[in-house]
Amino acid sequence: MPLSLPMAVFGPLANGADVRLLARPEGNQLSSAAQAEFSRFYYAGWQGSAVREKPYWAFFRLDSDYWGLAKSEVIAKRSMGVIFVSWLLLLTEAQLNEIGWQTYCLWNEALPAPLRLLEPGTRLAPAVVRPHPEYAVGSDVFAPAENLAFSISAGWDQHRPVFLPSVPSLGGTPESTLAIVQKRLGTMIAGHSYATWPGIEDHDFQTLDGPFDLLVGERPAAKRERLTANTETPPTTVWLDRRQRECGIEGVPKELNESDLKQIAEARFEEHRKQLVERRNFGVFGEIARSSHVNSFAAPTLLFLVVDALPPADKVTAIDTFVADALKDVREAGQFENGSDKIAIESMTRDLIFRLAPHTIAKLHRSLFGTVDAPTLTSDIDRALDRQLARCSDWSWAAPATLREMAGLLEPSDVADRLRNKLLATLGAMNAAEANDDIAAYLDTCPDFGSAWSRYHSMSSSLPERHRTSFEKHTAPILEARALDCIRNPRNVTEAMEAIVRTLFMLADGGLSGSEGAIR
Repeated sequence: MPLSLPMAVFGPLANGADVRLLARPEGNQLSSAAQAEFSRFYYAGWQGSAVREKPYWAFFRLDSDYWGLAKSEVIAKRSMGVIFVSWLLLLTEAQLNEIGWQTYCLWNEALPAPLRLLEPGTRLAPAVVRPHPEYAVGSDVFAPAENLAFSISAGWDQHRPVFLPSVPSLGGTPESTLAIVQKRLGTMIAGHSYATWPGIEDHDFQTLDGPFDLLVGERPAAKRERLTANTETPPTTVWLDRRQRECGIEGVPKELNESDLKQIAEARFEEHRKQLVERRNFGVFGEIARSSHVNSFAAPTLLFLVVDALPPADKVTAIDTFVADALKDVREAGQFENGSDKIAIESMTRDLIFRLAPHTIAKLHRSLFGTVDAPTLTSDIDRALDRQLARCSDWSWAAPATLREMAGLLEPSDVADRLRNKLLATLGAMNAAEANDDIAAYLDTCPDFGSAWSRYHSMSSSLPERHRTSFEKHTAPILEARALDCIRNPRNVTEAMEAIVRTLFMLADGGLSGSEGAIR
């Protein structure tokens, strides 16, 4: 897509008597502030033209509307001195975004120095420039280019200007080195100035924002604190992930470890702390999980960084939202813990598992309860339930609907049956709505009264003693109804006699209300 770019030229008069702005854009886009900045840049270059005759490029902000891409060079030497000219292309941020701030794409298209000097006051029509990317990175230069790009970005993150030496393996010239590194930086280069001749600063030019962000070529003589980019420091996985997300440039290694994922999670946590922790915008979880494959692996770790930073009232909401929206985008791989498993385990260790929404429990079903052959966390949940029952005086740690969902998902097995008994008994002790219906249905699955009696007392005995009275108060009528049905409508004498005996025992203990008359 061609760009239409206003142009300006600064240089000497034909008789050498003065230097000034020779040509301005036809549309007069060069503001007084931009002209002053261009003038300062030109005079610094003019002063250094005796030591630098080769052309060089500089890119810097001109004013609030435009950035300038300047090409400067000596085009002749005369008795009066050198003839030094700077051409300037004006670019808006919108145009820079079109080319991903890869300004090296414009170098070969920018006009060369004129064979004759322009007359002062010339108005130049916009140049129609077709961006022409070159300097493709080959496999032999990939590593040094990648390392240099990371080194520069790390310096900028510290708000420090960077010096980039010319690297032989990247072509050996300032231009080739900068072009290849710029390509690896992608849009991370946005908003940063550069010059391919560091001597421009030695002659007292600074951009509006201070020193150039990046100088390329021979080491500048100016005594300024400037980091030197290097080819020895490989980029971190966090940085590669950020570049892939922001610039679409691949580079994240296929093999990752837990340390990588923890660093990714911590970086995204810091990036989105305000949204996730202060504003409680948990929809961000899904956006992060979908942003890259690395983030999809790291998302469960991020979830619990957020959970640990939230007040108690919001912790469960964060997990429920994550499971509803982001879990489907969490990828699983052999070297990582299953994302569902991590959420289940972490929720349990933080004593949040019994407050999660039923739909969350349903989605974590396989991680929580596995199958008959592999019950996974069932025993751990059983122990977690024991801990809660032993230490809590109220029921704020559990949601009745969640306990009911858990009890309904458990498949028959010794381990699962123990947990189901405890879950239903807890519901009965809580006197939760519909708990009695669940317990009645559970007892009705028993083939005879004896087994129903055993199951009922197994449920009761699964509770700490201080909760049993409440359980039996709320649920004894369920067993009473089962006993009366056996007595009135006996399937066989043995079952009827057992119901009578068991009921008499309960009457003796004061546990039944209306059975005495029925037995008589």
